Amino acid sequence: MPLTIHNHHAYTCSTWLLNDPHIFPYLEQLKNHHPDTHTHSVRVGLLALDLGLENGLEEDDLSVLGAAGLLHDIGKIHISARLLSKRERLEAHEREILRDHSRLGCEILRNFHLPEVPQIVAAHHAYGNHPVPNLDYYIPITGAEGESLRPGDARLDMMAQIVAAADMCDALLHRRAYKNAYTGIETAAAMQVQYRGDSRYLRQLERRYTSGFAWA
Repeated sequence: MPLTIHNHHAYTCSTWLLNDPHIFPYLEQLKNHHPDTHTHSVRVGLLALDLGLENGLEEDDLSVLGAAGLLHDIGKIHISARLLSKRERLEAHEREILRDHSRLGCEILRNFHLPEVPQIVAAHHAYGNHPVPNLDYYIPITGAEGESLRPGDARLDMMAQIVAAADMCDALLHRRAYKNAYTGIETAAAMQVQYRGDSRYLRQLERRYTSGFAWA
């Protein structure tokens, strides 16, 4: 199901970031390694920017957010394309390999010119089946400076949650090797179960569905 992006500035910012010389080479690597993950990443970057604009982020933060959205899955270049495209149920050790892509992405981006980006990339799956990192659980995150994303950093926490919500929403809405595309209603139900971040992002995503379904 298509998403409606409400802010034209999100398209403008996304186009600029796609051609940024700091970002473009990474995306080209991802495109050559696994085209479906590349396409997903471009959509997540755009959706994250739209959510960021709705939540009043300033231009500097939008650049960080957009870059993190585009590069959130860059760690998958170190995971075999065969595994990324596997249709059958994953074995336990294969699931562990895939879970490691957030850490791998952080390592790849350790010297990225925006030091917040590797921190957000490392955190973007911490909002799934676990509580929000600034509550009872948070994963160790090594940024460009070797520092951890501390639970009290509301700015980075907000951006990581936005990327997490955009990532999960897009992954559910579109067909993947191991599943068919979810309907809007199915996406809503799955996100309510799996996403443990700020509920406002669920409400904002609702308005982007052309079918206009309601969250339960």
